Amino acid sequence: MGEGVSNPFVRMDSKVSSQRPKDLKSSNSVIKYFGISVKGRPNYRLRKIWHHYFVLSAARVNFASINNFDVGSLASRGPINNPKPEPPTYNMDKEKIYPNNNEQEIDLLELGRKLWSKRRLIIRYSIYGFIAGVIISFSIPKEYTTSILMTPETSDSKNNMGSMAGLTSLAGINLGTASDMGITDDIYPQIIESTPFLMEFYNMPVTTSGKDPHTYTLSEYLENEQKMAWWSHILSAPGKIIKLIKGTQDNSDRDTIDLFNITAKQKAFVFSLNKRLSASKDKTSGLYTLTAEMQDPLVSAVVADSLLVKLQRYMTEYKTNKVKQDLDCNIKLYEDARAEYNKAEDELSLAVDRNRNILSEGLKSRIDRLKNERDLKYDIYKQTAQQVSLLRFKLQENTPIATIIEPAQVPLVAASPKKTLITIALTFLGFLVASGIVLFKDIFLNNDKNSTENKDAE
Repeated sequence: MGEGVSNPFVRMDSKVSSQRPKDLKSSNSVIKYFGISVKGRPNYRLRKIWHHYFVLSAARVNFASINNFDVGSLASRGPINNPKPEPPTYNMDKEKIYPNNNEQEIDLLELGRKLWSKRRLIIRYSIYGFIAGVIISFSIPKEYTTSILMTPETSDSKNNMGSMAGLTSLAGINLGTASDMGITDDIYPQIIESTPFLMEFYNMPVTTSGKDPHTYTLSEYLENEQKMAWWSHILSAPGKIIKLIKGTQDNSDRDTIDLFNITAKQKAFVFSLNKRLSASKDKTSGLYTLTAEMQDPLVSAVVADSLLVKLQRYMTEYKTNKVKQDLDCNIKLYEDARAEYNKAEDELSLAVDRNRNILSEGLKSRIDRLKNERDLKYDIYKQTAQQVSLLRFKLQENTPIATIIEPAQVPLVAASPKKTLITIALTFLGFLVASGIVLFKDIFLNNDKNSTENKDAE
């Protein structure tokens, strides 16, 4: 530090020059004792020294009396170091900046070590799950599914009837529009689930397959020839015992079918069959799949084929019911109109024959009146005949015809149960249960240990 430089620190040095150590004769000595490492020009050094002077003042260094300023005591403390805090490290591999998850990785490794240390327990529970899966899968009875792929008629009835409607409008006859067709094929599933439709299967005969085939009605087959898993018998035992104790009476032996008052046995049949029959539509292709699921493959195929036939007949009766009623009414009108026309024709012929040689104005007027009546009745007779013909055409148009793409076939392989899937699922469940037990015990013991240490510390 030069002598000609004007700086407060120089004045301080001049005032305390008699008390400072002998080796502090220059700015380099001050820098050495203060522990300041500054490089550059002298003016820059002085500014940095002046800055550290105020830093030492903030650290409660007693500079109130410069005459008593003890530089040696400060120098004995050693260099002044102000280490900067280390910046946090970040994981730059991700799109966003997150702190490193070293603690989480250590926890995962520790978790793996804990599970590995209890591997015998985990393997034992997995074996228990495997055994349970094998027992359950072989306890569930086999179910065979028969599917039928069909497409309903998709003809445009409005276009088909358009040409006929133009002709009949000249005669004042209205054939109706496409809205008169009734229901569409979108309610096939609701029809199959309805009680009247399901009760049509009640007395249907079915024959079982195997070495010793037997023939039953479908109601008898579902009631007496169905196998159940062993736990189903256990769960149903309390209900049977309560029913025996109460001694409830029921008219289950009634063979007649009364849809207004069906028996408990018939209700059970409807409930059981409803779960085994289904109809689903593919929204993309518009194809319908009819399925029947039974424990016997031959019974499954017979019921599926009967389902198709009964559904077609049911839809035909529903869609053509109104047209049939109109046709029956018009046939009756046609027969009456024909009888009236024949009667009028006979009366006119008889009047002409009896009065062939008689010339009278009164007789002539009577014959003209009979001719007019005959012509009027002929027009009615002609219109009713046309109406009957057109309604017969409409009945044929309204009759739905389904195209069978895949008919019913006797299944060779059971559709359920999925034994492999059940076994794998229960084995994995055993693994999860064992892992949960290990982790729960570890967390519980650590919590108890921490609570004990806290109590001891208090």
